[in-house]
Amino acid sequence: MGNYSHKDCLDAFCARMNQKANELGMCRSCFGDPAGITNHSTAFDIMQALQAAYKNETIKYVLKCEVYTAHIEGEQPREYTFDSKAKVGKGYRCLRDHYDLMAAKGGTLITPHIFNLASIVRLPDSDTELACVIMKAADSGDGPLNRFEATKQAVDAALEVLRGGQAGEICAQSVYVCSVADGKVLVSKNADECIMPASTTKLLTALTVLEYVDDLNTRLPVTQDMIDLFPSGFYTGDFLPGDSVSLIDLLHAMMLPSSNTACFIMGCYVGGILLSSQAK
Repeated sequence: MGNYSHKDCLDAFCARMNQKANELGMCRSCFGDPAGITNHSTAFDIMQALQAAYKNETIKYVLKCEVYTAHIEGEQPREYTFDSKAKVGKGYRCLRDHYDLMAAKGGTLITPHIFNLASIVRLPDSDTELACVIMKAADSGDGPLNRFEATKQAVDAALEVLRGGQAGEICAQSVYVCSVADGKVLVSKNADECIMPASTTKLLTALTVLEYVDDLNTRLPVTQDMIDLFPSGFYTGDFLPGDSVSLIDLLHAMMLPSSNTACFIMGCYVGGILLSSQAK
């Protein structure tokens, strides 16, 4: 990382995230951090990141995992086993009892009230896959109108459209559903409304990281300076100063339990690569 501060590195990474977003056609989005704390986007824009992520074999592999164990080295060697929040979290049965959940990334902010889900589902007895983004589900994970129920409503509506009918009501504030194969739009509701994407941001973070990483076994150090970059209440406490963690473990931690810390560690690392490259 040379002589650059972790903040300089993280700022450089976020600048590249915004460039990447523009390249993907995410024209209404603005990203100030890699975790989803301060960002703004739309259902249409997050769909572009979801589709790109699903085409990336590494991200697709990670998103399909339900359980993973990271092997942490450093001052406190340990194993860290975690589940995918989006695939085995509260309320998921209302979606997975009806459709095969191929990949999913949730996003939550308590203040303001934000419950999002970006997912790929496969229709029953079919190879047809639909990409679905819902933003601002009516209820939290415990509520009957949670993000999984909203996604089921959206996929049900898309299936009805495919059958020649009319889409039904969907409880989420913003919705976008399209075919994975050809991008055909099936359902759209307030898809250009600017909403905080929360941790669905991490789809773009993963895409940006993987542009600059060749060896996913590379281990990255965790420092107190990195932790100090977090706004109050957003440090997830899963990785500690003195830890050494591989990029592949960090990717799983970011995408499955939605580790904010993993985002900042990788963002600082890639930002350092970017600054070093610019200085040459």
